[in-house]
Amino acid sequence: MMLAAYYTQIGLLTLGDIMFIQSLMMQFLSPLFFLGSMYRSFNDNLIDIEKITAVMKTPAQVIEGNK
Repeated sequence: MMLAAYYTQIGLLTLGDIMFIQSLMMQFLSPLFFLGSMYRSFNDNLIDIEKITAVMKTPAQVIEGNK
């Protein structure tokens, strides 16, 4: 976008070209943002499952209080 703005400033592109480039980039990047958020969610869930499994594998200890 900065390069497109520079080209517009020196007269190689018009404002319509900048709008076209911006809309094209949004169409390309929107699915990537969605996939990235889904990957992060799955990764966090797998880490949580590993932590829960580790807690469940630890043996229970009974500590008697002072009587």
